[in-house]
Amino acid sequence: MSISEHDVNSLEWWDNYFTHHWEENLGCQQTAFFMSELIRAIPSREREWIREHPKTLVDWGCALGDGLPLLAQAFMPQRLVGIDFSPISLSKARTRYPEYFFYESWEQFRLHYSQAQVVFNSNCLEHFAEPLVILQEGLRNTEYLYFILVPYREQEPLCASHCQIFDKNHFPLVIDDFTLIHQHVIKTDPTYWDGEQLLVVYASKKYLLK
Repeated sequence: MSISEHDVNSLEWWDNYFTHHWEENLGCQQTAFFMSELIRAIPSREREWIREHPKTLVDWGCALGDGLPLLAQAFMPQRLVGIDFSPISLSKARTRYPEYFFYESWEQFRLHYSQAQVVFNSNCLEHFAEPLVILQEGLRNTEYLYFILVPYREQEPLCASHCQIFDKNHFPLVIDDFTLIHQHVIKTDPTYWDGEQLLVVYASKKYLLK
């Protein structure tokens, strides 16, 4: 069955894509590339804080888990967790990276942990019709810092699975107990993304009071 026979961005669509197309389209390499760009662009204060407080770090929308080794190398956390709603992607991720923990949802994550200390969300929000709803749910499960990487001012026609065009005005200054503390436009290697990316950083009140 081709991916065109499923609604774009549905679970069935992604399961099919991860089964038949992800690896041949260099999805694993793109995941690692985006995560390396995200890590490289993190402000120095937050980078050092994460290194000094290495608890539970989450890669939300982890696909086959190829961003997790980069987070491990950069921050050496006590626990690294990948979350993705596709059982196909998580099955492959568990085979590729048995040393990490993988869950299908925040609900499943909360069966094991109260909150993530730091969350990384790389190139996922553009796939949602209501990305701020997704972001708000993620913030509720985050104790200190939430990092977002999205395409910046993506040119039309958009990628087939993208629903949003992001610029610096898209993200609210305050969401619940979190404050937007940093935005930064990144120029990227066109091998993996022919355009720019936007790094967005939210910090909790608890983090800002430290």
